[in-house]
Amino acid sequence: MGSIVNLANFLEVEPGLYSSGQPAQSEFAELAAMGVRTLINLRPPSEFNDFDERAAATRLGMDYLQMAVAGSADLTPALVREFDAVLNRARACGDVLIYCRSGNRVGAAMALAAAWIHGAGKAEALALGRRAGLTAMEATISQMMA
Repeated sequence: MGSIVNLANFLEVEPGLYSSGQPAQSEFAELAAMGVRTLINLRPPSEFNDFDERAAATRLGMDYLQMAVAGSADLTPALVREFDAVLNRARACGDVLIYCRSGNRVGAAMALAAAWIHGAGKAEALALGRRAGLTAMEATISQMMA
């Protein structure tokens, strides 16, 4: 998949799995055209604007899932397990974009899933998190893995 020039912090985590900041309304059609089949939004409703992302994704043939992660306190073991299960189901259907405001929460969720569910060591889990956008939350996520 080529990069979407205007999509903030667009990263290819691994083939078929992408992370980014919030896509603009105009970028939803481009994401669908580029092969993204599922959007996973980690932003809580308090961060939403007037744009109906679910309706736009559905209209374009993409699945849309939303999980409220306002910060590290929301990344409980139960939520991380749910996130991992949702991601695994979505990946079975095609390319996936996970996003939040900047990508930081995406990387945090990916790192915790790697450590807590998949048994990755701390360094490996944090490296995956960084590939997925983990930045400002890294110290907190590292402590949560201990």
